[in-house]
Amino acid sequence: MMKILRAPIEICRRSDRREAERAAALSLVRDYFGQETRISHRDDGAPYIEGRSEYVSVSHCRGECVVAVSDLPVGIDIESRRPRLLKIAPRFLTSREHREVKSRGEMDDDASIDLLLRYWTAKEAVFKCASVPDLVISEIEIFPDESIDTAYALARDHRFRVTYSSGESGNLIALAERL
Repeated sequence: MMKILRAPIEICRRSDRREAERAAALSLVRDYFGQETRISHRDDGAPYIEGRSEYVSVSHCRGECVVAVSDLPVGIDIESRRPRLLKIAPRFLTSREHREVKSRGEMDDDASIDLLLRYWTAKEAVFKCASVPDLVISEIEIFPDESIDTAYALARDHRFRVTYSSGESGNLIALAERL
């Protein structure tokens, strides 16, 4: 069983954003599990629902919150398309991934930014799902599938499937499941 819960986040002042994100996630979880539900966090920062066996993963970006609920470990990430990915790409891409992005054209063209967004969201989702101690984002390798909606990933000998979907306002959602 896998369920993705989604809710808009009211755009607010930067100082209030974190609280709005937490409130959106809690609202989604309470709507799904019941109003007494509480979200807690393990020592590694991973969220869990007190008294429940289901796995949860939470992500948010400006304007939207997503929560994945599953019987198996799961990771989710949502991001908006933004030029900042160009600046941080050297810190999260493997050399093969970097060559793949470069083969699409200049690093700052639309196709390259779209691919960077897919790599980033997939790596974030896999990182959350893997729950491997000391794992670094740049160690996760993403292998796009023939389908634009799927990729596969490796993280320290663990395999994952990543599926993509669209969020509100063009946000990209990546959902990772261990194979």
